[in-house]
Amino acid sequence: MAGEIITISSTVGVDSLVYAKLLKDDASGVSYADVKKLEGAVKVKTSKKVASEIMWSDNKKSEIAESDGEVEVEIEVRGLSLSAKADIEGYPEVTDGVLDEKREGEKPYLAIGWRFLKGNGKYRYVWLLKGKLSQEEEEGETKKDKPNFQTTKLKGSFIERDFDDRPKFTADADEPTFTKSVGDNWFKKVYEKTATPPAGK
Repeated sequence: MAGEIITISSTVGVDSLVYAKLLKDDASGVSYADVKKLEGAVKVKTSKKVASEIMWSDNKKSEIAESDGEVEVEIEVRGLSLSAKADIEGYPEVTDGVLDEKREGEKPYLAIGWRFLKGNGKYRYVWLLKGKLSQEEEEGETKKDKPNFQTTKLKGSFIERDFDDRPKFTADADEPTFTKSVGDNWFKKVYEKTATPPAGK
């Protein structure tokens, strides 16, 4: 609302990392599987690719055209169970404690969500709506006098949904229009914008 002061606060933490498989995404609608947790969030980094072209006329820059590309994601977690890895990367279910990394079919599309803790104690909430994740590296080193914790890193790319061309939702508890119910329900399912009925309905 015009004239309202919005509090600005830096992010100081990240938690509540979750994902949900994308089951349907076409002209008729979109649907997701149940939300599942990824325990032990350490770091989440996103970077959006933007392509730009500059139009020159009369020997000077006259116009800029931009096109948003994919969002690249880097996630660091304390560790990743074999069952979660199989689910995220489309491998068969773990049996007898063994992960068989022979994929049957395509790697699934996912939505991922998390929240950033801000310095004032409030949160910024995020959902990326369609993408794929991979654990590209595994690393370990010998035990020394001083422990050196090894984390698990996931990387991926996220794009717009076919259904509505939406790539992402972000909510912030410092926004004047933010409601408690948005934060309370953010991780129960992939967020969807409430449809506004036409005037007079």
